[in-house]
Order: sequence, then structure tokens, then C-alpha cells
Amino acid sequence: MQTDQKQGADWFPLTEAVEKPAIKQLVPTPISFYNLLRKNRRRLIEQGAIIKAGKAWAVSVSRAPGVIEQIYREQTLAALDRVA
Repeated sequence: MQTDQKQGADWFPLTEAVEKPAIKQLVPTPISFYNLLRKNRRRLIEQGAIIKAGKAWAVSVSRAPGVIEQIYREQTLAALDRVA
């Protein structure tokens, strides 16, 4: 889609981003990726991992993996707190 020269981020449409290795290793299936986006859209936007590009959404394959890892880490810690 476009390259943001200032930030050094590569932006791809959702359908392409889900196939990129950096994202695919964290979220292996498109359905799980879309569920993650649905549940955490606001956070991903605030941290610059996704943007609205026209009528579609674009994903930064350089920023999104870090944000996704942070989301998973917090979910894991919350689950451990509930068990304890």
C-alpha cells in the first residue's frame, strides 16, 4: 500500500498483512488475526499498529508484532491472576 518514510513502517492491507511472516508466527490463522483486531482495535490504533487507509485498514508489519506480543503477555498474566 504505502511506506511511511518517517517512521520506517511498512503498511499492508489486512489481507496481505496476515500472510507476512512477522505476523503469521504470532497469529497463524486469518480468523484468529481478525478476532484479535476486533477485540483490540482501539489499542492497535493508539499504538500505531493499524491505520485507516481510505475505506480499508492497513497494518504496520514492523509495529504490529510488538503490540500483539504485548497484548498476549497481558492476557496471559490476567489469566494467571484469575487462577491464583
